[in-house]
Amino acid sequence: MSAQVKVISAISIFFVLTVLFLLFIRVTVQPPGNTRVILDHSLQWVITPPCFNSAKVTNNLTESKLSRAEKLQYKPDSTCTEESLAGMKETLFQILLEKIGAKKGAWDW
Repeated sequence: MSAQVKVISAISIFFVLTVLFLLFIRVTVQPPGNTRVILDHSLQWVITPPCFNSAKVTNNLTESKLSRAEKLQYKPDSTCTEESLAGMKETLFQILLEKIGAKKGAWDW
């Protein structure tokens, strides 16, 4: 084999392995700090938008980010909120698509 064929073969193998790695390796992803949440300042609870209609809250509410709720050490109001903020397993390809904006993220409410 010539040197040119060896280089092309090596590049091809590297490319195929990279694609397989992106498609099949799953990692646990946590919600980003800029995830939109609702804070109940009277009860010191954090509520996610999908769980808001079933939440029993006061009228002392503000819309904020998850990083602020964590800084204030607010607790989830229900198991619904806990589950919606739980980490998820995603492939590296899915994460890449979310980062470039081609796919909506799990916490884009």
